[in-house]
Amino acid sequence: MSNYDQITSLYDRAEKLIGVGYSVFDAGLDGKDWIEAIEMRFETTVATVCVEPDYDTLRVELTEMKVGSDCYFKDATSIKPWVDAVGCTAAWIWLLRNQQGYEDGLRFEFASRKEKGQESTITLIGIASSIKIYISQRIDL
Repeated sequence: MSNYDQITSLYDRAEKLIGVGYSVFDAGLDGKDWIEAIEMRFETTVATVCVEPDYDTLRVELTEMKVGSDCYFKDATSIKPWVDAVGCTAAWIWLLRNQQGYEDGLRFEFASRKEKGQESTITLIGIASSIKIYISQRIDL
C-alpha cells in the first residue's frame, strides 16, 4: 500500500491517541542519538512512521514498531509534543512531498483541544536518516 492509502486507512480506523514510542538510534557517547521510527498507538489501531535512510523519505505502516538494531525504545507519551495530543483523535493527516518529489513529511492535527482554544499540530520530517519533530502554531492576525 502507498503512504496515501496507509494514512487514509489510519484516519478511518484510528480513534483517540493513547501512546507514543520511539526507536532511537544509539550513537554512543560521542554522537547524538536520533529517532529512526515513531509508533503511535490509538484505541483501535497502531501506526508506525519509519524513515528510509537512502532518500530520507517517511513510510507509514499500520503495524507495531520494530526497534532497530543498535537502537533502544523510548516512551514518548508523556513528553512534548505528544502529551498534548494524547486523548485526542486525528482531525487531519497530511502527507508532505518536497520540491524534488520525495514524501519526506507527515503532519497530524489532533482534535478535541480546539474546543478549549488549543491546537495540537505535529509535523514529522525525514532529515539525515532521522525523523525530526516540529510543533506548528496558527497565527491569528
